Amino acid sequence: MRRRKKPLSNASAFLASTLKPRIEALMDNRHRLLATFPIEPMELYQQFWTEEEANALELLQQRAGLIDSTCTVGVFSSPLQHNGMRVRANITVQLGAAHPDPQSPIDVTSLPVDMQAKIAEWIPYWLGFEREKNALLMKLEEVGRVCTTYGQIVRLWPDLEGFFDAAGRRTMELKAVQSPLPKRAFVYDSGQIVLAPGLRPEALAPFAETIAECLLLPEVSGIHTARVTLHVL
Repeated sequence: MRRRKKPLSNASAFLASTLKPRIEALMDNRHRLLATFPIEPMELYQQFWTEEEANALELLQQRAGLIDSTCTVGVFSSPLQHNGMRVRANITVQLGAAHPDPQSPIDVTSLPVDMQAKIAEWIPYWLGFEREKNALLMKLEEVGRVCTTYGQIVRLWPDLEGFFDAAGRRTMELKAVQSPLPKRAFVYDSGQIVLAPGLRPEALAPFAETIAECLLLPEVSGIHTARVTLHVL
């Protein structure tokens, strides 16, 4: 008996194991490249020590094994408003080389005025990129809950095809007919069957520029020099 042709792999696994990690990595890459910390980490690090302490540290660095292999410094911002809440931003900054780790973070007001201004301007900028990444990943999960084939993903959100790996592209090339959208992608509205509001072209269009930037920017390995964590006051 002739074996039946194996159906297309379910796209849910592809979304979770391949597409989402790929998009998240490229969004992080975009975040790092476009929202870089505005102060050289070593310049900030020097603000944590007095002149006497800095001289002592210079001697300490000459002794192998006495200095941590990693070093993170922290800065607390002045209170600010974020999404209608009063918060304080905790900024953690990674140094690229081994240095003694300061015991505790410092308040931004103890920094030179020019540094304070740069940090105050950078915080909402960094948070904006983080918000865009989370919004795109949440929308991807929404698409993943209704799509079961590669063709449905592309039909519903064509921009995502740019993130497909070689296997995903090959699957699309082999398909003769594009998969119809599943019933769960639709809702009843005023007696008509229409696409769910969150899956309509106008709901996906705001992500087009972000996706284009992700795909066009060079991929640079590395980690965030600085991150922001918000604490509600």
